[in-house]
Amino acid sequence: MINSKSEEIKSRIAEGNICVYNLGQLFRSRAMSKAVKIKINKMMVKLVVMCGNETWPVKEMDMKRLNTWEKKILRVIYGLVVE
Repeated sequence: MINSKSEEIKSRIAEGNICVYNLGQLFRSRAMSKAVKIKINKMMVKLVVMCGNETWPVKEMDMKRLNTWEKKILRVIYGLVVE
């Protein structure tokens, strides 16, 4: 019962990964602008993960996990960026 919210967050991230996998060809397409891809990410993928989050008591570790996941999705959208 203690880790039930952490397990819920892990489950939601897994569902978000499935959504990204299904939209992978769209995200890798060069025909769409990055702005459109970001909007799709916010409207579809992020909504899958964050639905009902206003009731989550988020721990620091869970917040780090969500931020890491979001950065991973942005890397998929933007591709490899070399500075």
